[in-house]
Amino acid sequence: MANNGQPIRVLHLAVQEYLTEHAPVPYRLDCAEHHRRLSHRALATIDSGFVKDKVGIVGYSDGDWIWEAGSTIPSLIALSKNDLSEHLWYSCVYACEHTLAMSSTIQKSHLRLLQDIAVNEPRRILEATASMGSVVDIVSLRRKALVLGARYPTPIQIRHIIKAYCSSARCLVRGGRDVEAISLMKESVALARQVASKTTEPSVELELAMTLNILGRCLAHRSGFHDGLKAILESLTILRRLSSADPQRVEPWLARSLIAQSHILLHLGRPEEALEVGMEPVKLNRKLVAAHPSKFEASLAYSLEVQASNFDKCKQIDEAIRVREEAIDVLRQLSQTNASERMLELGESLHTYASYLIKADRKPAALRANAEAISLFWQVAETREEGRQGKIMLGTSLHQLAHHLALCKREAESIAFIEEAIRHRRQLLESRTAEEVHEREHEAALAHSLHNYALYLCNTRKEELGVAPGKESVGIRRRLAEKEPGKFTTQLAQSLNLLCLSLLARTHHILSEETPFFRQAVEVSRRLAGKGDQTTHDKLLNASLCNYGTYLIRCSKDYEAGEAFKEMVEVRRRMVVSNLGTTNLDVAKGLHNASVCLLRDDKYKQGVKLSQEAIEICRRHLKDDPKAAEWAIGKILGALAFGLSRIPGRKSESRRLGREAVTILRRLNKEDPLCEELKEDLEVAKMVIRERCGQSRG
Repeated sequence: MANNGQPIRVLHLAVQEYLTEHAPVPYRLDCAEHHRRLSHRALATIDSGFVKDKVGIVGYSDGDWIWEAGSTIPSLIALSKNDLSEHLWYSCVYACEHTLAMSSTIQKSHLRLLQDIAVNEPRRILEATASMGSVVDIVSLRRKALVLGARYPTPIQIRHIIKAYCSSARCLVRGGRDVEAISLMKESVALARQVASKTTEPSVELELAMTLNILGRCLAHRSGFHDGLKAILESLTILRRLSSADPQRVEPWLARSLIAQSHILLHLGRPEEALEVGMEPVKLNRKLVAAHPSKFEASLAYSLEVQASNFDKCKQIDEAIRVREEAIDVLRQLSQTNASERMLELGESLHTYASYLIKADRKPAALRANAEAISLFWQVAETREEGRQGKIMLGTSLHQLAHHLALCKREAESIAFIEEAIRHRRQLLESRTAEEVHEREHEAALAHSLHNYALYLCNTRKEELGVAPGKESVGIRRRLAEKEPGKFTTQLAQSLNLLCLSLLARTHHILSEETPFFRQAVEVSRRLAGKGDQTTHDKLLNASLCNYGTYLIRCSKDYEAGEAFKEMVEVRRRMVVSNLGTTNLDVAKGLHNASVCLLRDDKYKQGVKLSQEAIEICRRHLKDDPKAAEWAIGKILGALAFGLSRIPGRKSESRRLGREAVTILRRLNKEDPLCEELKEDLEVAKMVIRERCGQSRG
């Protein structure tokens, strides 16, 4: 869309205003008449110029493939300005705009052109504009032609129009342009209903069922699952009625609609129903493959893939693996043709198969499947037909391989693959289409890879190197969360918390740079937890408060740190009640952190009170986890002894608790002499006894 604030656009608008409103009468421009003339010339140019002997791609979407369930969908063939004359390019792009804005007065030759191009034979202008990057609004153009006097098409002509619309829509879907396809398919269904309402001819009813099938799948691609399911169910009603009379033609489409129904039910959170529905298309496709092996193998593979997904969602991972392996075997045979589409499908199936193997704890096999998928995506990325999708899946599969290596405790190896994934995802981001810019998928994918990169660096003790990718991930997710808070705010909180961990690893802190990240991590997590879904987001809030409190201690802001830790304690209490994997021992540790901050801030009585509560919790926890509870008791007793030593009249109690702390920690240190943290806690307890309670060295 033009930016009316740009200088050249302002100049254009000023000239337009002058010519249409202020110019002397002989030179004043009649806009409607101007559009009529340009419409006429543009349509005439298309009629004479966009023909097969002048433009080789004309007719690429034609043929009966559209009504054959097992057919291969033609690829969209891109046209650049260099491929056509300037006049023909302009005519294809702007003919619709000029026609919709023109006056109602029209010459016969102009009307004939509209009749041919917009009504009777829309395929040419659909192919041209789809190949140029933005398909024409053929529905509005056809309606305008009819208003201007074009003849309404006959039922036979309408069926030809439906065929052209459906062909273009399926090509657009293959090219990832689902929004444009949905508009065409909605009109196709409306026209098919119109024809079917006036006849009981089975072929007409079958075409209605097929258009409903294509519309339902288009809607499902755009997450329109409820509307998509309605269309699919209507198509199934028609197909079941027709199947007994002509099973050879109907059963392939019946299988496709059943696959679509199963797929949609799964995405609607109804996996058991999806699994039950998914059995029938597998059975149908096996029957079809037995009769026509080469024609329906791809459909069989797809039905198996959908059923494998159903088993996975129903927690039947072994069955999911078995069915996915059968799909892969079929796809391997199909990929022997080296067709890029088949190689892409095999790679995608292997990619998903690897994720199943990880769930089944078959990690070496998962890594092998990942590697094979990546090899296929490298090849597909070099092809013209599927190159874009191959590049997308290459980045996705590299990201997954890095993740799986990390799960195998091989983070050092995962770093090279996540760096490669980031490189590919940056390239995709830089070459986005207009639709991809709107969807923001490549931005989200890059942020995810950057987040994981920072995580792997943290896990390999290279936290400071994780600061840069962590900041970039936060920056992207912050922008995404501003546009779609419901979708991206949780991810933003996760990246902020990880970045804070990386910043904590620094030996020298830059307060002006770092503090805003710690504060925002708490603010975002607190906001999420306050929206009524505490069980999901309390873990994030707990982590952000823990990081912030630790950071504030390093900045010698003990009071503020204590406040952060006290809030953290309340979050942990909620987490214990909600059974989120947090124990009362974690609550005690939080109380200890808050107590230490209060003691450092000379608030001894408040600190002692928190330490005493922490000790009570730990002693109750002794029977559940003796070693962890004893360690916590030893640590907390040291702090409690210190606090009591500063309160008049409580020195003897301080000495007793200090000695108990040293005894516990010394014993634990003997049991685990390599634990550095235990050694540090023991030295602290000794120091408290020695320096604060007047005891000799232990």
